[in-house]
Amino acid sequence: MADVFSKPDPPFPRKWEPEIETVPDEAGWVRFLNGLEQHLEDLYAYVEHAHYLQYRDKVDPVLDEVFAMQRATFANERAWDLIEEGARRGWSPLVARRTELLRYFFQRERVAAHPETQRLVGEVMSLFVHQKPRLSDGTEGKVPIQKILRNEPDRERRKEAWYAINTIGREVAPKVRSLTEYRVEVARSMGYATWHEFIYPTYGLTREYVRKTIEELYEKLLPLFKKVRARLAEEAGLDALEPWDVAWAKEQFLVPPADNFPGDTALTALDETLERLGGKRDPLDVPITVAEIPLGGACFDIHIPADLRILVNPREGLLNRSIFFHEYGHALHHSNNHGETYTIQTCNLGAASDTAIDLFDPGLGWMDSDTSGGNTSKSSGRSDASSRSATSM
Repeated sequence: MADVFSKPDPPFPRKWEPEIETVPDEAGWVRFLNGLEQHLEDLYAYVEHAHYLQYRDKVDPVLDEVFAMQRATFANERAWDLIEEGARRGWSPLVARRTELLRYFFQRERVAAHPETQRLVGEVMSLFVHQKPRLSDGTEGKVPIQKILRNEPDRERRKEAWYAINTIGREVAPKVRSLTEYRVEVARSMGYATWHEFIYPTYGLTREYVRKTIEELYEKLLPLFKKVRARLAEEAGLDALEPWDVAWAKEQFLVPPADNFPGDTALTALDETLERLGGKRDPLDVPITVAEIPLGGACFDIHIPADLRILVNPREGLLNRSIFFHEYGHALHHSNNHGETYTIQTCNLGAASDTAIDLFDPGLGWMDSDTSGGNTSKSSGRSDASSRSATSM
């Protein structure tokens, strides 16, 4: 798989200032919303593209100027006062919904655009992008070491590989802790007891709903997880599976041979699947690039629905095929997202897209959850407001 078409780079966004002093009539308010949403779309297209290049080319993006513009946009008190006032007005249903979504977006981004948040998130991303685990025999790189975890019969070598690839947690943990503590401080400064009390309502959720959903999933999946784990330990002749045994045991006793899913047949398999579903892939629509990245794969939504790009790791096997189909599922969803406005298009984008592509994903991604975190959405420049769709290794 390789790039078949190059999309143009997004232009550097222009500075934005509200052109109104007070909330006007509905027609004037719609013009205000249109101008602000166009600015946000241009802003995040540039940031998303920069992170796409960061993952693909291992070059940290120079975003100081655009981050300064991002901070200036969301720190604009006049704009925030206008949005707050506009949210209290009696608009027509679509305009009221746009205003409500924009208010949530703006509120989240006022926190995310703070220099301390951007610094901490940037440092964490950079650690993962530039991670280069190395073994005592000279083997280096995440992809080769993960191959050892899947295929190496020598248990001690798998153990060394597992520790080599996971020690990044020691570097990341203090930065994540600092980010968490900072978010709590921010939430409390706004009158909330915790970060969750602040963030959940902006997605139309409650802490109780999230807690109940997690508990229900845990209750339903834990018996299956234990059953599969016990079966793998028995097949491997081990009393219990250690973390460095799981990927190997799955590869030997559960997953079909990697030779059944060679990387150079992935596009053909995708085209055949789409054809069975009544669709067809246009190779000019979504450039697909193979690159060693800190994720199994990622779909970058530069501009929805027209500019979507996929990165996938150079791997064989069912998991890689599943990840590739998963990421293309995101692209398929985003390319058919014709929401009337930017905030409607990107409202809770990551979660909605992951839910939609479950219908397209051939599965088994969940099987990696005990060693790698399973499927997740990683934030790009958009923090909590929307996210680049990504699948972990």
